[in-house]
Amino acid sequence: MLFAEVQKSINLTEEKKLLNLIAQGESSTLEFKATMRYNLHDRVNKDPVITHNCIKTIAAFLNSRFGGSLLIGVRDNGEIKGIEIDGFDDSDKAMLHLVNIINRDIGPTFSPHCNMRVVEVEGKPVIWVKVSAALNEAWTKKDDENIFYVRQGPRTGKLTVEEAEQYISSNFQPVEDE
Repeated sequence: MLFAEVQKSINLTEEKKLLNLIAQGESSTLEFKATMRYNLHDRVNKDPVITHNCIKTIAAFLNSRFGGSLLIGVRDNGEIKGIEIDGFDDSDKAMLHLVNIINRDIGPTFSPHCNMRVVEVEGKPVIWVKVSAALNEAWTKKDDENIFYVRQGPRTGKLTVEEAEQYISSNFQPVEDE
């Protein structure tokens, strides 16, 4: 009985933390995505653009000095939608899917920088991905293209190759040979 009470207290604390984050709104270190796979206007077909939007945000946080948090299941206006719309059997399968997409599109060396868990917010499951800044630059694969993303205030921006090279030389330390 005591364990259940402790767990309930932890869950309430996590929910309060997320509600406080959501109240602050999107920023250079916080991004909301309503879903991971479906466009809210077309809930019939999975939309690879929606999935890529989650991945590019994660890559941008990896490339930033401070990292950031991605909340999946929250609309841009702060409305809690939950992740049920994505149609996963359970929350674990949703997080496993996200890890697989990170590994595929950014690289498996970057997924350990993504601490994710599901938090019930207003009775709806939200995936909270805390992304720590990477030591190396994170390029994102989209089709046959490698793209470099950074946070630009509350948005994620794509840099040209030249801009990316300049950003990388200014923000990442070169690896020295031993």
